[in-house]
Amino acid sequence: MKKTIYFVIVLLSVIPSMNSCREQSDDILSYGMNDKFNFSEANSSFEGQFKALWTAMNCNYGIWDYEAEHGVDWDKTYTDYLPKFQELDQRIKDGGLVDTDELQNLYTDIFSPLHDGHFWVQIKNLSGEEYAYVKPSNLRNADRSDFNIINEGFYRPSLAYYLNATGDNRIVDYDGFDTNPNNSESLRLRQQSILSFLRSELDSGIERKDITVGKEEALRQAIDDFSSDYVVSYPPYYDYLFKKYQYMGFTDTTNPDMCIQYARFSDDILYLNFSDFFITGFLLNWNNGTTCGDSIDNRVGDVYSKWILQLQDPQIKGVIIDVRNNGGGITNDYQRVLGALLPVGDHQVASARVKTGTGRLDYSPLTPEIFLTMPDSLSKTENGITYKIPRAVITQPVVVLANCNSVSMAEVTCLGAKQMENARVVGTQTWGGLSLLHSTTEQYSMDYAGRIGVQSVTPFYAYIPTNVTISDEEGILEGKGVTPDIEVQLDLPTFLSTGRDNQLERALQYIRTGN
Repeated sequence: MKKTIYFVIVLLSVIPSMNSCREQSDDILSYGMNDKFNFSEANSSFEGQFKALWTAMNCNYGIWDYEAEHGVDWDKTYTDYLPKFQELDQRIKDGGLVDTDELQNLYTDIFSPLHDGHFWVQIKNLSGEEYAYVKPSNLRNADRSDFNIINEGFYRPSLAYYLNATGDNRIVDYDGFDTNPNNSESLRLRQQSILSFLRSELDSGIERKDITVGKEEALRQAIDDFSSDYVVSYPPYYDYLFKKYQYMGFTDTTNPDMCIQYARFSDDILYLNFSDFFITGFLLNWNNGTTCGDSIDNRVGDVYSKWILQLQDPQIKGVIIDVRNNGGGITNDYQRVLGALLPVGDHQVASARVKTGTGRLDYSPLTPEIFLTMPDSLSKTENGITYKIPRAVITQPVVVLANCNSVSMAEVTCLGAKQMENARVVGTQTWGGLSLLHSTTEQYSMDYAGRIGVQSVTPFYAYIPTNVTISDEEGILEGKGVTPDIEVQLDLPTFLSTGRDNQLERALQYIRTGN
């Protein structure tokens, strides 16, 4: 996005200092500039690994004031846990080994109280080749009643029931596309590649006799999961497994899958659902800024265009934007989704701040978090002729549907809806990871994504957001998420058996009645 947007960011930095009470630093020193220095001790001892990781967090993590309010004492964490890692080093010196599960449990205890919804860390077991993995938001949300709905079958909203319904809930116009809908051959090749990697990891570890019980069980479980025919027949399940087990080190260089659905109900309510915030990426070729020419991108554009052109119809009674199970993506999509309903110009969603130095509480002043909206006219091409049509501003009721698995840009969209008088959020509490991250140096002078180390290479890899989105009404929402205006739990058994979606129907009810 353009730098004229005050604090809009997509998708570290440390000096080896333990002192959090100091004059503010002008710059954050990147680990990437001094890998040999910062990782030298971390490569050779558990104590050094813990010190480096503790310092990385101390200098770069963006919400230490918020964590202190929730009882986290980072200095006490250092004092309490340093001896435990020194004990691990002594065990190695005495000829013993450290089980990865033990390392996993230690770092889970350390990081589980933290609230940032994007933060995660991978820690190498220095007595082997395994990695522990901790993402506090996964642990925090695991107790949510709708956390596992993806595992249980609600991967993406389905409108099949309403295509055959009667009355106002009947869909009269529909289009949808998945960039990899039934391409079983492509998925099978990806499945086989990952299975080959996992089996090689398992076999080589057994042959070397250095594989721990924990890693062997994890590899066997991953192999069992990826061997399922469901991986080939249902792309969202592949996506889910890929994200779940990616820490094991396999790669997939294919483009992200994108599912997008447009519908118009019989009483002129419009609906848009998309699996990720990558609409702009499919509409534009990022290399040259021109419209893409391949069929996949055109089909994504076709579905999106039907929705946005239907918005200009004065007969429209309301709009539903469905971001349930949407894991986020690029911030540019704000302009094309919620920004397509708003007046031309910009829209302040919240405020933001960023780490400005290596001191624990070195923060920038609060800055408005503002997004551009759509321009005042749209291009439409018919019979080879392109012309401009005026863009409507939606004053009719708007609903954003969300759930526990609405993350990052999906949550920011919910927060943006709460700034609109005619919009409501319906569903359940969102994930709780609203930091907007960016690592494009051409657009911003620093890496807001806060990556330290290299995955599966350095003794640890940490994803430490340095900025935070702050709701002007509710403050920091990390670890909490956006609260719906109308709370509705999904009736999953009914959805799975019939396709009927009670959350969607509640959204329709609000648009029709105002309640």
